[in-house]
Amino acid sequence: MDKQRVSLTKKNLETASGKELLKLSKSIKSDGRLSKDEVVNLVNWLNANKACGLPAVKYLYSVVKEILADKIISPSEMKELHLAIEKILPPEDRRVAVHRRKEIEKAAKQKEKEAARANKTAQARQEQARRWQERASRPQGFYSKVAGVTFRNDDGSDRQAIIRDYVWPGLQLIVKREPYNPYDEFAISL
Repeated sequence: MDKQRVSLTKKNLETASGKELLKLSKSIKSDGRLSKDEVVNLVNWLNANKACGLPAVKYLYSVVKEILADKIISPSEMKELHLAIEKILPPEDRRVAVHRRKEIEKAAKQKEKEAARANKTAQARQEQARRWQERASRPQGFYSKVAGVTFRNDDGSDRQAIIRDYVWPGLQLIVKREPYNPYDEFAISL
């Protein structure tokens, strides 16, 4: 069975209802978006003209009735309404409306990509700043060998054992010079 044609024909456009619907549909589709006010205007017009006999009106009325059944218009339902309005437009007007909608969708996708890229860049910068802050908060130091650790202390204790028991990696040591050391003027004391 053939589906009934729902786009506005030249014959439909000779009627007052056909002209009004075309004007209303073109104004709705002019910017490629559907606002709440435009949906309300369309619903009001369809309710007032549902008995006019035009297939386009009958089709749009059934789509709108189904979409508004739960009194909430989801993004997918909004897209469905866009497509339904495009479907009732005459072919030349439909091409323009579809082109505008696709341009807007493409721009929206590009904007989403740019936002995602900017978000990713911001997260990378935050992570880098966090790592730099972590590094900056670490105690600054250097690695060095200390002369004389192989000798025993005056009391006979083992210097290497003391170091092994009380010093570990990451420990901050504060050393003082011992300029009057009889063995080395650059000596340090702990």
